[in-house]
Amino acid sequence: MVRLWALICILFISTAAEAQSTRIDGGDVVAAGLMRAEVKAKVVQDKSISTGQRVDYPEDPKVYKRTTSIAVKGETIFGIEARINGSPQGRDVKLTVVWLYPEPGIKAPGSSSARYKDSYDATHALGETASYYWTLDEGYAKVPGIWTVELWNGERRLVKQEFTMEP
Repeated sequence: MVRLWALICILFISTAAEAQSTRIDGGDVVAAGLMRAEVKAKVVQDKSISTGQRVDYPEDPKVYKRTTSIAVKGETIFGIEARINGSPQGRDVKLTVVWLYPEPGIKAPGSSSARYKDSYDATHALGETASYYWTLDEGYAKVPGIWTVELWNGERRLVKQEFTMEP
């Protein structure tokens, strides 16, 4: 009898754990292009980023013009709205956001070398859309060529989008 109860408990626990497991099926670019933010950004110093700072918006910027050709005129926000598919819907998963830059890379003032890649961790709710973006102006970070944004979960790339930065 004790063995039967132990077996039932083990089956119940493994079934409950399986029901709570997270499954990531992949990702989609919902929209890519020029973006607009409805609220003012906050500039945060961040030495881990090639420019030494990042621009955070209280609400995600949204794509207003679908394009992969980016001409920077004044302050320009570009990027993607992406959805990560899987279950259970709404569960947060950890992503690594990777931005890749063309030659000669981004060399911030006072930096000894150029960087060709930035990456940072983010969370994304399964089934929901979130924005991943760059805010640029005519400054040193405007590097003509192919810019790429990728979303990774561990060793698995879920999303890739390329943009052509015009000179």
